[in-house]
Amino acid sequence: ELEELAAVYHQLGCLSTNLSRAISFYKKSIEINLSYRSVDDGLLSASYSNIGALLQKRADYDEALKYYRRALNIDLRDPDINQLKIADRYNDIGSVLRDYGNYKEAK
Repeated sequence: ELEELAAVYHQLGCLSTNLSRAISFYKKSIEINLSYRSVDDGLLSASYSNIGALLQKRADYDEALKYYRRALNIDLRDPDINQLKIADRYNDIGSVLRDYGNYKEAK
């Protein structure tokens, strides 16, 4: 039941056109997931990444980086992770650094 509820909140985040509400939905999904999953559970990675993307749209680059890095750290701990997903996470981080004007670190 908790798994389904967390999935519903995640989907509401995906469907919401209001950035603040979408972030709230993703955070609620994470909160529910953390009540019965490990902090390194791969299912959390997508929610963290999606929050990072929304924060990047709001030009809240410091917070976006925190969420993207959380997603990356989870993915790096997963021995079965698709390496393309890891590349996507690094690309997300580079994109925020570029938007932030930190071109040297974005490389």
